[in-house]
Amino acid sequence: MRTKVHYLLKVALASILLSLITPHYPTFGNNLRTSSLSKRLEHAFNTQNISPIIKLFLEKDGLNLASRYKTFLKSFPNATWTIKETQLLNNGHQSFEILIKGQKQLEDIHYFMEAKQLLDVKTMQGRIIDQKLISEQTIVQKGNNYLPITVNIPETVLTGANYDVDIILEKPLGNAMIAGGLSNITAKQISNKSTPNIKLKPLGGGGLFKSVKAPLNVGIQNWAAILAHPDSLISITKRVSVVSEKSELRP
Repeated sequence: MRTKVHYLLKVALASILLSLITPHYPTFGNNLRTSSLSKRLEHAFNTQNISPIIKLFLEKDGLNLASRYKTFLKSFPNATWTIKETQLLNNGHQSFEILIKGQKQLEDIHYFMEAKQLLDVKTMQGRIIDQKLISEQTIVQKGNNYLPITVNIPETVLTGANYDVDIILEKPLGNAMIAGGLSNITAKQISNKSTPNIKLKPLGGGGLFKSVKAPLNVGIQNWAAILAHPDSLISITKRVSVVSEKSELRP
């Protein structure tokens, strides 16, 4: 079980979209022509056309993104991407909502992957010149049948606040027994795709339910969770933004 959990978490960490994008913070203005830009980026990802991807970013960011994108495709070569604009942010910037889905068969083992991300995006002259990650979540399942789950973890929390981490299995358990565990992970572990040591314990009530505490300083809190079900082994990674003002909280 330890080997399987280790590999599944490694796949989940490798599937995080932000690992494809290196943050860049130039002092350029914003441009509202984001609709066609998001669709061009979506088309480039879905057709696996590297050249447009490079051209849609500043040169260094585009080359880095293309390299990481090719690495990502080795894990899920048939992944599909949906990128759309959502509401304007409080700072007036546009946000991109990104959804990635993929499946893969490895010998007799089937993997399902779903990742979603919300980005604060700045553009100029039809290119993305800056992006900031707002929220991120990745789910990877190993099993012959996809197991529907609901992940209730807030995108933003106040410094020092207590909040709930709930991962709910939507399929009735019946007589099945499940086990699970949760661990905080560092940015370095994500960057290196090194997996945390998660101890699995028997769970009741159809899922994993934990009360956790946000750090006292503004920043990012990352979580990794594992659920072991007779029909599936599920890995979840979630990024939570820790803010100091109530106005910065997202619903």
